[in-house]
Amino acid sequence: MPTSPQRIPTVGRLRSLRFQLLAAIVTCGLIFLAGTATVLWTEGRSLLSAELRSKSARYNEELGLRMVGELGQQIAATHALARSLADLAKALPHDEILYRELIPQVMNFEHSEELVAGGGIWPEPYYFDSGAERRSFFWGRDGRGELRYYDDYNDPETAGYHHEEWYVPARYVGPGDAFWSKSYTDPYSYEPMVTCSVPIYSGGSFAGVSTIDLKLNGLRAFFARLAESSGGYAFAVDRNNKFLSFPDADLARESVTDDEGHRIDDYLDVSALAQKVPSFQALAQALEECNEQLLRQSLLQDSRVHSRAEALAASSYQISPAEARILAATLGEPLRDRQLEDLRLATLNLEDDVILNQPVTVQVFHVPETYWKIVTVMPIASASVAALQITGGVARWILLSVIVAGIFAYLLARRRILRPVEEMTTVLREAFESSEELSVQRLPEDDGSELSLLAHWFNRQSERLVSALEDLSRSRDELEERVHERTQEIEEARRRLQSHNDELEDARRRAEAASQAKGSFLANMSHEIRTPLNGILGIAEFMCESDLDDEQKENLEIILDAGQNLLTIINDVLDLSKIEAGKLEVHPMPTNVVDLVDDCLHLLRAHAQSKGLHLGREIRGEVPPLLVLDPDRTRQVLMNLVGNGIKFTDEGSVMIRVEFHSRDGRDGVVVATVTDTGRGIPEDAVEKVFEEFVQADNSNTREFGGTGLGLSLSRRLVRLMGGELTIDANYREGCRVRFTLPATVVQSSDAAATEAALPAEADYHGVALVVEDNVANQNVMKRWLTHLGLAVQIAENGRQALELMEQSHYDIVFMDLQMPEMDGLETTRRIRALDGPKSDTPVVAVTARALDRDRRHCLASGMNAYLAKPVTKQDLIEILDTHLEEVTVRT
Repeated sequence: MPTSPQRIPTVGRLRSLRFQLLAAIVTCGLIFLAGTATVLWTEGRSLLSAELRSKSARYNEELGLRMVGELGQQIAATHALARSLADLAKALPHDEILYRELIPQVMNFEHSEELVAGGGIWPEPYYFDSGAERRSFFWGRDGRGELRYYDDYNDPETAGYHHEEWYVPARYVGPGDAFWSKSYTDPYSYEPMVTCSVPIYSGGSFAGVSTIDLKLNGLRAFFARLAESSGGYAFAVDRNNKFLSFPDADLARESVTDDEGHRIDDYLDVSALAQKVPSFQALAQALEECNEQLLRQSLLQDSRVHSRAEALAASSYQISPAEARILAATLGEPLRDRQLEDLRLATLNLEDDVILNQPVTVQVFHVPETYWKIVTVMPIASASVAALQITGGVARWILLSVIVAGIFAYLLARRRILRPVEEMTTVLREAFESSEELSVQRLPEDDGSELSLLAHWFNRQSERLVSALEDLSRSRDELEERVHERTQEIEEARRRLQSHNDELEDARRRAEAASQAKGSFLANMSHEIRTPLNGILGIAEFMCESDLDDEQKENLEIILDAGQNLLTIINDVLDLSKIEAGKLEVHPMPTNVVDLVDDCLHLLRAHAQSKGLHLGREIRGEVPPLLVLDPDRTRQVLMNLVGNGIKFTDEGSVMIRVEFHSRDGRDGVVVATVTDTGRGIPEDAVEKVFEEFVQADNSNTREFGGTGLGLSLSRRLVRLMGGELTIDANYREGCRVRFTLPATVVQSSDAAATEAALPAEADYHGVALVVEDNVANQNVMKRWLTHLGLAVQIAENGRQALELMEQSHYDIVFMDLQMPEMDGLETTRRIRALDGPKSDTPVVAVTARALDRDRRHCLASGMNAYLAKPVTKQDLIEILDTHLEEVTVRT
């Protein structure tokens, strides 16, 4: 079918791709240049200036930290010298001649005249001489720089040196620490200085103060030397924000004339200078805010700041209430843990500095120990000038780069894009003009460029377009069906998963409730049974060591045996709980296995004889004297097995056979077999008896009693020690239980060392405080401790114990946990908060709470050790050996 002729479009010059590409490159270049210039001028210059200011601030910080470090060396030297005087005063006898000879020698070292203005020793009233209230020893440098002794402070008509600002706060400083006074003018040399005071303690009591006066005249030159390269300056203030130095000394000082007509120059504080010079107000306010922050931080750490401030102000006529607040805050050492890189307190920018008269950056640093503050000031005008110069240079280079890049981009685009596009257009036009029939026309693909690749895939895609559209339609239908089916499967899986999660959550809640109920039951059972049991076993054990006839001793041994059996049941339940929680530990040590077996037989012999049973042992082969294993857990297993044999045997015997099988002469296996002639265990009930709270025959529970824990716990303990426990049951002939334990032979040299390390029995000296509300337990503890050589005092609750400790000294405290008015944990925390050495008194928990978590709570509250009731004599001996310093070995 013929077609009507169509109008062929023409390409105008302004609409050509060539012109538009060139225009786009030029336009983009101009926009980029304009934007870059704008950003550089508006944002870049300020950002660069800010970066330079930041670098200036970092340099300012490095300078401040360097000043803190170098000044700290002088502070440390002064502190060390004052501490040496304190040690000297503590060591010397109260001999005035010795004091006058030795004190000047300590202070008058090489170059000391550059650092030390004076110093001395200032005893507490009547301490040095019981007949004289004041007896100080002070040396100050005269006009020639030589140390001279002054006796003015001993004048009884004056207020007394023990009311001075540099003396009173030293009462609140620990041994070896220092207190730094505010700056003042020396009344002898008329030089500015500060005093470093170190307390003197004798026998744990405050006995006076040693002082070193540090000269401040060199500080201004010290700061000027360190800050000269920065174009700025630095100065320092004390804890009260009173100047220690300032570049313009006349501006920061005031002059007064004393009674003798001497002109005294004393530094102002920052508030006074701010009133004098308004441009200093911002910096003064920042320094005052640092002190307020310090006070707030100290109040959070120590609630005694207010009471300490009132005591300071009342004790010294030189300390105002405002100064007392800062003094009380710093005495609590709120910034003690600050590291060197964390000493900056504040940073601010000022538009007009009082010295430089231009914008500056100011940083404030904390000087450790003294609570002085170093202030560094640096100008920031140089940063803006440098930023402007850098911005102009960058702009010029960007303009040149954009022009070159634009020309290159145009030439490259013309060669690689415009020409190939024109050729493709020509081919398509010619193909169209050559024939009116619809046919597939091929674009050229032979120039190797991306356009050639585009032409290739254009040709291929044209050929497959129809087929691809058909395939796409079919695939769309199939995909919709598969998505629908998969959506249904996912929804069903989601419902099943949600149901399973609900079941798991319900099971988790039930398990947590059961675990909590079990833990509460064990804790309550332990406490309720161990408390009276402590009194029963303690009194019985104490009476066994007194002079008794055979019948009385036999009766007491029966009581002890019954109590120990009850304690064994409690321990079995608690041990089972620990094993299930994975918290029971094994403690191997050199052990005489034969002696251990004999001990078990001795404890159970009375029970066996009461039933007419023969109780014996057989040692097969050679058993080494000492084997490394856990004696306590091994004894517990033997006691359980032999006790079961006695319980279920009506006539005949219960025997223990022990043998050792060595593998290499050192490592081997201990095999212990307990055999009885009782009623035995049916073969179908062997595994059943290893379940908790279960016996072979439920009727046995009524006849024999018991918890059903013995065999279960024994097997778990043996497995915990690396062995195995089995039962060889014969219902008609009796029962045979065998267990194996891995063990290591202790060589003869090791055995000798072990025997030599055993502690000797000793008498103890001191006073013990027993805090216990149960009268029976009070008597047990008092009798045992008195028997061991200690004086004993009883407190019925924690509040009474605190009152007794404030009145008297005790060498050790035995503390119950559950008491009326105040429990043992809270009482221990308050003991640790006491002032002085009483806060370090050893505190031992003595409680019927026998779980691991109870032990952890006791130690976390500040207690030194833990004893579970019932307490034995050996338990007390081990505690006293550890926590009492002086004992006398029994002969």
